Amino acid sequence: MRKLKSFFLIVFSLGCTALFYTVLSHFDQQKAPTSPIRYLAQTGPVKEGLKTDYLAQLLHLSKDCPQFLDAEEAQNILKKSPLMKEVAVTLLSPETLYIDYTLRQPHFILSDGRNVAIDETGHYIPLTPFYTPKRLPEVFLGLKKMPDWHETVPKEKVQLVLELKAQCPQIAMIDLSHMDAETLGKREMVLVLDYEKGIKHYLRLTPKGYKQELSRYFLIRDQLLSQSLTVDLRVQGLAFLHSNLR
Repeated sequence: MRKLKSFFLIVFSLGCTALFYTVLSHFDQQKAPTSPIRYLAQTGPVKEGLKTDYLAQLLHLSKDCPQFLDAEEAQNILKKSPLMKEVAVTLLSPETLYIDYTLRQPHFILSDGRNVAIDETGHYIPLTPFYTPKRLPEVFLGLKKMPDWHETVPKEKVQLVLELKAQCPQIAMIDLSHMDAETLGKREMVLVLDYEKGIKHYLRLTPKGYKQELSRYFLIRDQLLSQSLTVDLRVQGLAFLHSNLR
């Protein structure tokens, strides 16, 4: 019985010691910096996803004029960047900030503006000069004004474009500008599918019935790949074909 009590006492003491140093480390991070920040170290899933000079610019740091900056303040500043998906900042040494971050990844190009992409959660992000050029599907939302970086695409529209992209690997553009039109007859979605040899199919779909309409299209698609067409599937059970050749 005494051995059992001694064992639990040792375990309890070790636990208290670990908790003490954890709390102490936390308070050390909260202390006001004793030295100006002269160096930045970074890590993340992508090696040097952002240039260290750019991170320094975001934090208003320079080698010529080092500033006092604590880890929490630096982390809050970096979180405001539209590029950042996750970020954690700690002090590697009194003069060095250690930045561990994950960048948002562009999934679509926003046709409503210039140099704007959308990630898989609907956040707007700038493209150039932060990402290498990629061929991404375009999304046209019909925005009346350009959104601020902290705004996001409505969740239901994000889920919709991700679903359409998964179903149609050849998708080049998704036009949702008339999806919420006041008149029921004007509500539609337009998809542009880009096939080999410059063949393009423009699909006109209804916002509510697009799943069934896409299924009908896939049943006849192989017969239509000889030319560029507009395929209107908005009438149930029918497909109206319009040649795009002039």
